[in-house]
Amino acid sequence: MILKFAFCHPFRWMRISMTNVERLTPGEIDSFLRGSKEIQFAGQSRREIYDWIAATLVEQEYFAQRKKQRGQVRALLSKVSGLSMPQITRLIR
Repeated sequence: MILKFAFCHPFRWMRISMTNVERLTPGEIDSFLRGSKEIQFAGQSRREIYDWIAATLVEQEYFAQRKKQRGQVRALLSKVSGLSMPQITRLIR
């Protein structure tokens, strides 16, 4: 993942590794989304992004969740992968 922070110079990005993001609880997902509004994330490759999305959907038991929790999971996937919400929705179908 590449971290792009609003206050960083456009050509000076930090590369970070995020592990176990797919195992966050619903409360932790909500806190993460509220706390990272000014931060943009981007995956390294399409295959890496798709694999991470699939792993997150399985770990979060996406299809067994209620609508509100599914919305939080979609928002997390969108935020961390750098894809738009409609793209995430199409991938999940």
